[in-house]
Amino acid sequence: MRKDNFSRENIAPVYTQYHVEGLNQNKLLNALIKKGVCLYNIKKTSPKSMTFCVNVKENKKFFAIVKKMWYTTDSSISLKEKRKREKLFQRGVIATKKECGYLIQRQKTKGRGYPIYYLLANVGVALGLLVFVFGATFCNDFILSFNFTGNGKILQRQVEEYFSQNGVKKFSRFSSFDLARLSREIQAQTPMLSFAQCSKRGNRLVVELVLASSAQTTLDQSVKELKSDVTGVITSIRVHRGTPLFAVGDRVNEGDLLVEGFVDHKDQRIEVNVLATVVVLAEYQHEYLSEFDNREVEAELFAKTSLNKDCESATIEKIQTENGYLYKTTLYYKRFFVAG
Repeated sequence: MRKDNFSRENIAPVYTQYHVEGLNQNKLLNALIKKGVCLYNIKKTSPKSMTFCVNVKENKKFFAIVKKMWYTTDSSISLKEKRKREKLFQRGVIATKKECGYLIQRQKTKGRGYPIYYLLANVGVALGLLVFVFGATFCNDFILSFNFTGNGKILQRQVEEYFSQNGVKKFSRFSSFDLARLSREIQAQTPMLSFAQCSKRGNRLVVELVLASSAQTTLDQSVKELKSDVTGVITSIRVHRGTPLFAVGDRVNEGDLLVEGFVDHKDQRIEVNVLATVVVLAEYQHEYLSEFDNREVEAELFAKTSLNKDCESATIEKIQTENGYLYKTTLYYKRFFVAG
């Protein structure tokens, strides 16, 4: 059976380049050639210096030949000198002029096969780097915290409820959901928001929330009540702290209390600060008098210009009078109330 002699030293072509200083350099070259060491790219850089390359698989033979040229032996030098020699070898100094008449320094290893040679020579480093890259990439895919920004941050609880219902929580993987789609769904589920965007920053899920322009917000943490300033029908109400005085579908008038700052607990009324969000489909009425019939379009346009808000729908009632036609336009728009 053929023995497999594959090792990192047999990868070719890989060479070690050496720099030599000293007189009678031909003596060194002849000694290496007679021992069968092949030299490549021999260059004379000055009368007393030159460079050449040796195949990495012949480095041990090269070291042995140079060592035989030393004036002293290992047994004749002190422990201090041995340690000094080891330090020099680690810095690439193979031999010094004091030892053999030549200063021989290892400069670099090169060749087409060098990358593979380096990996095989440093298996531990390569494996450590591979494990680090894999670990960093894998761990970076997990959500470790949430960061809410923007003036819509006061709706954080509602967004967190949506996250919980859809499996977005700590230690969830970013790759398991689409951030752009998640942003659109948050905005669609929370009508009080005009903008929502989710982005990844390291292991944080950053959620930027912007309230709609028609949202009335009370950021005072000590607010005791939430009051309506419009007339309309409640379409959504969420109370995290406090007591709601109306329910979805109820009609409210301007000045009505929507949420009051108290809770009943075991036959005892406790005052609390209000933390709530309410959406009211509000009504706005506008009258337009014209001498002409069929002026509904103009009536609606004037009403919207007067209100200056985005409307959900409109109804127009036309009444004929002595002076012409009276158009009563009712616009319906969402009014948002947030406290806490």
